[in-house]
Amino acid sequence: MMGTEQSRWGGEDKVLPDLPFWQQLISPQVGAFTARPLKHSSSPATIYRIHFSSQNGRLPVDSVICKVVAPAWPGDPHGSEREFLFYQHLRPRLGLPHPTVYYTGQDSASGYRFIVLADLAAAYHFPPHDHRWTGTEIESVLRSYAHLHAQDTACLPPPEARQWLWTYFAPTWTPDGLAQMAETLHQRGIWQPLPGVSQLAEVTLAAATHFSHASMTLVHHDIHPSNVALPHDLNQEAVIIDWEMAGWGLPEIDLVYLFIQPFQTTNEVNLTSALDNYWLYRQQREGSIPPAEERQARLRHAHALFRLSLLEVAHQRAQNPPPPGTFAALYWQKMYPLLYDRLRELT
Repeated sequence: MMGTEQSRWGGEDKVLPDLPFWQQLISPQVGAFTARPLKHSSSPATIYRIHFSSQNGRLPVDSVICKVVAPAWPGDPHGSEREFLFYQHLRPRLGLPHPTVYYTGQDSASGYRFIVLADLAAAYHFPPHDHRWTGTEIESVLRSYAHLHAQDTACLPPPEARQWLWTYFAPTWTPDGLAQMAETLHQRGIWQPLPGVSQLAEVTLAAATHFSHASMTLVHHDIHPSNVALPHDLNQEAVIIDWEMAGWGLPEIDLVYLFIQPFQTTNEVNLTSALDNYWLYRQQREGSIPPAEERQARLRHAHALFRLSLLEVAHQRAQNPPPPGTFAALYWQKMYPLLYDRLRELT
């Protein structure tokens, strides 16, 4: 990487590429640039819109999106490199609608990584994090999911090269460990007692052996409204963005995640109809789909696997709470009671 500038945004020092970098990447005619933060992720990353002004003549683009990724992610050894590697190695295999990638690189001095993408604001709508999906918006997202999931393992690295990808399918938790985590959350006054967690975990781990032969694929793991670019024509596929949690596993994990959002984003959506549409799109792409009984069994397993794994994350967040007033703090304030209710349903 060329040079960087230290800029202060939201009380944190962030490293941004300097003017010579943009002149080489975009055009020698770039005379100045401004950076406006769009989103501070709960992970150590910030997304900026970079606006350019010309010193003499017309520029090829007026703005780009620049994601600045911190070098160290607590509790996630591959967090800082995951989206970086996704854009370098996996995105070209997918065939999904996506923004043009102008640059992926790392500043050797600071260790920060940079991902520079085309700005889709003129052609797509970006809803806020608490936007309530309409049925047609969800269908646009499910078209993209069907496109992604229909590719099975063809879009994945071989098993021995997947260490950097996130997965719920190989959990680090144990049944007794989850029971203790649930009790800790109760002792901290975050939720009520949750008996039956260890038994649910034992059943779920046993079922994982059965599903180990099921079709696996690349999964996004983090779909909520602010991670989607909606086309103006909702009969088209949405653009899925923010791949910092990209992973592998049962495609149903993505479907489960879509319907366990703490800001009630799917309250207006009929789950049964949405899933029927998803499998219709899969059938259109693949010609055939698993029978209904198998689809239901996979979905039940994904529900249990995801909720139990999220219990582990909830315990980590309770041990190290995010700073008050941040998006992460608001997210978990709303997620704790939702997750408790969903786990209680299963136990």
